[in-house]
Amino acid sequence: MEILGIDQPYEYELQELHFERERSPTQLHLLNTTVPQNIAGTRSLSERHEPTRNSLRHSRMIVMAKSGKAPINYAPLILMHTKLAKALVGLQILIGVALATLSLWLLLWAPNLRQRDNPYWSAAPILLSGVFGLVLLSCCKIDYQQVHNRQFIYSLKIVSLFFSIVAGAACLTACIFAIIHLLALSTMACAPINQLNATCQCTLKTTDNTTSLPVKSYHYIDLSCLEVTSILSILMIFSCGTNAVGAIASLWYVYLHWISRYNMNYSKVRTGECRPKPILVGNS
Repeated sequence: MEILGIDQPYEYELQELHFERERSPTQLHLLNTTVPQNIAGTRSLSERHEPTRNSLRHSRMIVMAKSGKAPINYAPLILMHTKLAKALVGLQILIGVALATLSLWLLLWAPNLRQRDNPYWSAAPILLSGVFGLVLLSCCKIDYQQVHNRQFIYSLKIVSLFFSIVAGAACLTACIFAIIHLLALSTMACAPINQLNATCQCTLKTTDNTTSLPVKSYHYIDLSCLEVTSILSILMIFSCGTNAVGAIASLWYVYLHWISRYNMNYSKVRTGECRPKPILVGNS
């Protein structure tokens, strides 16, 4: 009787299992012996569900589920071609350092050289333009939720553009002065040639004063004629080329700001409260 009492519930369970299997075929009743790998790795079936990344809403849900912090939304970039702008800014810094080194060398080597031939006044603005531009492009992002952040970035952008315009004009002027100096030296005769400790006096080779050059003679108090015809000429060529590249980089950087002036920004949506009320005009 005890054996029959045990077998009857067992047979009843087999009948129920057979009925459930015929109604909805499944393998869940076999999980006691064979467990699929995709189910065995998780603690519960509810934890296996994750939203897809096909929409912005689902991706935001994933970020919130993992970190618990909402991502900060930024407006579009300050410039359209950010990589090109960073390259131009880096080139400005390199040119500024090169011109500053050249001007310091000329100041120590030939302190009585004319100020227009020493490019210190073009090295300072292009170096400042590169530094402010690098700070603007690398360390600043426009947060549309903070008004004071946009005002600070706008002020920094104005300063960077100002120094870039000044640097472009100064480098272009310094390049022209260096070209005039080189052209004048090519048409002049310097004396005395073979004396190293004497000052150098350069004048026009002909007595004709119809030349279009604004300079008729050069007197180098601190230099000899050998230094003028060799070292100084090379330094003037370097100054001319460096200032020309600096002017192109500065004006190109300003042009990038010009084409990015209509960049899209976040703005408030006008609701019914913000809309202007219509003015009713009646016939009297």
